[in-house]
Amino acid sequence: MKKIVWMPLMAAVCCALWACGEAKVTNVGNLSFEKSNLQEETPLLTDLENGPACTLNLEITLVDKADSEGMKDSLNNLFVTYTFGEDYKGLQSADKAMKEYANGYAMDYRNELTNSFKEEIDGGGNVEDVKNYYTYSKELKTSVKHYAGRLLTYQVDSWGFMGGAHGMYSTQFFNIDLETMTMIRLKTLFQEVKEGEDPEVDKLINMFADDQTDAMWATEESDAPSTPTTKALSNLLKKQLMADNKCTTMEDLQSQGYCSDGKLPVTENFFLSKAGITFHYEPYEIAPYCIGEVEITLAWDSLTDLLSEDDNTQDILGELLR
Repeated sequence: MKKIVWMPLMAAVCCALWACGEAKVTNVGNLSFEKSNLQEETPLLTDLENGPACTLNLEITLVDKADSEGMKDSLNNLFVTYTFGEDYKGLQSADKAMKEYANGYAMDYRNELTNSFKEEIDGGGNVEDVKNYYTYSKELKTSVKHYAGRLLTYQVDSWGFMGGAHGMYSTQFFNIDLETMTMIRLKTLFQEVKEGEDPEVDKLINMFADDQTDAMWATEESDAPSTPTTKALSNLLKKQLMADNKCTTMEDLQSQGYCSDGKLPVTENFFLSKAGITFHYEPYEIAPYCIGEVEITLAWDSLTDLLSEDDNTQDILGELLR
């Protein structure tokens, strides 16, 4: 197995900085962006004053200008799909996509709750007493977290309240290679390693082999298929999460509320930066709601033995370090 060497890449970047004063990255596509907004409130019953309603607040970022209309349309199609789902694929206009989404949201709200609300009121319930249970809210906000060179990271933040004890929120990241117009996934960044071929890789795979809790981690579920690579990444994530929370054992980490089911998935929800690759976990994914969203950053130098040698991947990472 070939092993990628991280230091030469770092050295090349440093030489470029020394020679040029500042290494400049040419942004693929020369993209510019604009935000569009929509706010709507829809009453559950049109003939009832001060009754429950659903509110929707959208702030969507799409490409305003690009080197070609084809690139602009392709990216906006991706952004709309990331934000609203596959049903809205092909709607490259922000106004049209937001309006169709708003209409669908209001229709679903009324279809889901109208009959039960009427039954409750007809049965003697007081509107003010039950109003909160039938009042829904949703916010969607998108932004470009990173755009430099060939890498673009699109961020989708959502928050929703559906009459429960509290609202629910999430953050999703989508990384795009603008040169190839493809999603950057774990398999893009990491090579498939094999146990028994490299002592350094074996250390990562078996990092927790002597831990009494290792059996709890042996059947981890993951966004990515279970492979030696994902096992190594999961072990690095455990180690970093323990360090972030000043824990020396897995029991300590679980006592703080993390990974109570003994699982730490290697999620495809991540973003890239000079600091490393940051894996983002939603509330309830690896910790209770009170802890909230969790981010774990693995530094690039800790991933030397796992990174792909693909030229496109190396180019993307090289640009990040400039």
